[in-house]
Amino acid sequence: MCNSIKNIESLEVQAVANRQLKEQLKRQFEIQQEILQERLAKKDKEMEKTAVKVALVGSDGASLPVYFLSWLQSKLLFQKFAEIPKDELENKPMDFTKLDTFDIIQRARYFMEHGDLQSALRYVNLLQGAPRAAASHWATAA
Repeated sequence: MCNSIKNIESLEVQAVANRQLKEQLKRQFEIQQEILQERLAKKDKEMEKTAVKVALVGSDGASLPVYFLSWLQSKLLFQKFAEIPKDELENKPMDFTKLDTFDIIQRARYFMEHGDLQSALRYVNLLQGAPRAAASHWATAA
């Protein structure tokens, strides 16, 4: 009788310890996720700035004047904040070839701000040329 009571008490103590450990691990996981999300958001901003600066540069590179024009364009153009079409937000079929670098970056930013990393990554993977190269480190980290 005494052994069975000790066994029950031991099991209760183990159950409490297991619950506490589970809660602690869950909190640590949530904290790690928040840290990762913050780091990716910071890298996203850096990637966005770089990709916009080289928007006119193709995958084979370009001459110095093209780099300069691309940089100048990034400084002179106001970021357009057109609303993303509802059909696109609902993942309905669309022609992604009509999107330029600025449209793609805007959509990636929108999804990052709304916590949808997978959709942001899908858009970043649509980038071409130098903007894609600029985004490659962020895409790998994501």
